[in-house]
This record gives sequence, C-alpha cells and structure tokens, in this order.
Amino acid sequence: ASASQQVEPLAHQLEEKQAKMAVTVNTIEHEITEINKAHKKFNNDLVQATKRLKDLLQSRCDSLLARSQMLRKERVGQLSEQHSSLDLLMKHVAGLHTQLDHG
Repeated sequence: ASASQQVEPLAHQLEEKQAKMAVTVNTIEHEITEINKAHKKFNNDLVQATKRLKDLLQSRCDSLLARSQMLRKERVGQLSEQHSSLDLLMKHVAGLHTQLDHG
C-alpha cells in the first residue's frame, strides 16, 4: 500500500473528529449562553424579590409605628384623665378635712 493510501483514511478520520469537535464546541457554547441567560434572569428575579420584601417590611414597620404612636396617645390621654380625677378627689378629701377640722 502506498503512503497516500495509508494517509487517506487517517485524514478522513481526522476530518470526522474535527467535525464532531466543532459540534461539541457549538453545543457547549450554546449551553453556556443558556446558563448565562438563566443566571441573569435569576439575578433579576432576586433583585425584584428583595425590593418587594424591603417595601413590605417598610410598610409593616410604618404601620406598626403609627399604631404604637396612636396607642401611646390613647394611654397618655387615659393617664391625664386619671390624674385629673385623682386631683379632684384630693381636693374633695382636703375639703372634707377642712370641714371636719372646723366642724
């Protein structure tokens, strides 16, 4: 067999292997592109979810703060009323003492 007859099948095999490798490289590049797209989407979703969570927490904190301030005002009002009632009672008691002393 001549040298060219021996080289011919090897060259053909090499071409087949190169074609298969090109397909493999294309497949890998496509998969990398898909992974990058998925990664980008995941990051965007994560950013959106984080923003929604932050907004939700801010809203909850605001409503709790408002409720707390309202309850504090109510409590201050109640204490003020109790103080006024106690003040009137003390004056009444002092009046009774004065009556008893001069009775």
